[in-house]
Amino acid sequence: MIKRSEIRWLLLIVVLAILARLFFFLIFVPYEPQLQNRDWWIHIARNIVAGEGYTTYEPTAKRGPVGVFFFAGLLYLFGDHTLPILFGQWLAEAGTCVLLYFIAREVFREQRVALVSSATYALYGPAVFFSMQALAEPIFTLMVAGFTLSFIRALRSPSVSRFIVAGVLLGLATLARPITQYYLPFALAVMVWVLRRQWNGLIKGAIAFSISFAVVMTPWIVRNYFTFGHFIFASSSSGLPLYQANYRLGEPDFLRPYMYQDANKAFVPLLLDRFGPGEGAWGTAASEYEADLAARGMATEIIRAHPVRYVGLSFMRIYRLWFHIRDGSFSRDTYVALLFNGLLILLASATFIFYRGAWLRRAVPILVFLAYYTAGHMALIAQARNSVPIAPYVILFASYTLVNVFSASLQTRQALA
Repeated sequence: MIKRSEIRWLLLIVVLAILARLFFFLIFVPYEPQLQNRDWWIHIARNIVAGEGYTTYEPTAKRGPVGVFFFAGLLYLFGDHTLPILFGQWLAEAGTCVLLYFIAREVFREQRVALVSSATYALYGPAVFFSMQALAEPIFTLMVAGFTLSFIRALRSPSVSRFIVAGVLLGLATLARPITQYYLPFALAVMVWVLRRQWNGLIKGAIAFSISFAVVMTPWIVRNYFTFGHFIFASSSSGLPLYQANYRLGEPDFLRPYMYQDANKAFVPLLLDRFGPGEGAWGTAASEYEADLAARGMATEIIRAHPVRYVGLSFMRIYRLWFHIRDGSFSRDTYVALLFNGLLILLASATFIFYRGAWLRRAVPILVFLAYYTAGHMALIAQARNSVPIAPYVILFASYTLVNVFSASLQTRQALA
């Protein structure tokens, strides 16, 4: 049962999250009447509202429907104006703050840690920065937080209904961003480990979790099959990012950061040679699905030719994920990432070194997800905004150190007084 004092604190944090983003928008963001297309979400949403269907310039599956329909709903209700769309994203971010509070309560069972975690994410610089663009990160982060909370609660008190909710939210997260499309077996492994002595609850929960995830994903998969004639599980844009991230493995300076537009310039001539010119993807005769499949094949050949370099570059992508060197230069978002993420990672590391306890077992579902998500971006592609969806959990662990250090300092002062 939520106490009234908790509701007041959470309302205050929600207001803080929105005001922080509004302040950043008013002070630092040049005003545009309409948001620019960034990675296709808002572009597809505009086409839906205009009655042109789920298209870019042709039918597409490169972006999942949760983020697209989130933007389409905002466009339909408020028109194609910048501030209402951004405000919708800020509300999603505020929702993540609320969910993070309850996740912290589940893991650490201490209100102070929950309040510090929630308030810190409300002011978390990279999340504020990237919420100024039409990206899927805010809604994806909200879906992941909802899944994490529901999954932890289902593991604590197993029931079919709780695992159904967790499966639905994992499906929605996958339809927002495809990075979670392979997480189901890892979640089932966590269930087996946690519920290994409760076989009846484990079997029922695993079935409910898997079926609910599949039910959410099925309409999108069916739509893609009838549109493209192929089973596309989450996105038709997985091969191209793999190529973009690895196409320079054969070059002497393959570790040097570069813009992905450079990769596209190398990719298009190869695609033209294979399919010829046409009205399909990238000005060729290839469909979107065929172009992505070709990119995956090219990337796989490059990786097989340079496996050691691929492993080295994959570890380098951890750095890019959290500290964002885009093209070899330090930009504003690089400094923001260095400031916030560097400090948070140090504090979170201190939690595991100095403050291990019973909470560690309750944090296992979060740690498994962090490992899975990080490995996925190490293998594929890493940008600073990709770290935002898992930043709440780094903040969660960092907050535990902050609370413990503050408590110890307060006790020392009282002892000396």
